[in-house]
Amino acid sequence: MARTVQKQLTYPLMAFAATLLLHFALGMAWRWASLVAFVGWPIAGTLITLDGDDDIKDSASLFSDIQSWGQLIAGCGVAAFIAAADVWPSGAVPLLGTTGLVASIVGGTLLWRSRRER
Repeated sequence: MARTVQKQLTYPLMAFAATLLLHFALGMAWRWASLVAFVGWPIAGTLITLDGDDDIKDSASLFSDIQSWGQLIAGCGVAAFIAAADVWPSGAVPLLGTTGLVASIVGGTLLWRSRRER
């Protein structure tokens, strides 16, 4: 059980660390740093694995994995919440907050379903 929790928390903690690094070391705005870390990283990781030397011969199978979609959508939710905090008190906060809430619920549901299907 503890091993499963540790494995599930590895990506969010690494993405959070990458967000901090991008913001403080490179001076990137919080909203862009979080988007790169929580959304760009999984997409880049997926595209890098499509190099043909992998065991996966059908690239469409990567995009049909419910866990990958859950991680990507939940990452969009986290990035939207961070962007809302970054642009506070502009008029974009309600839109970003709502987007973050919906994406977090949908992504969390997909991750929960993927865990139950194992």
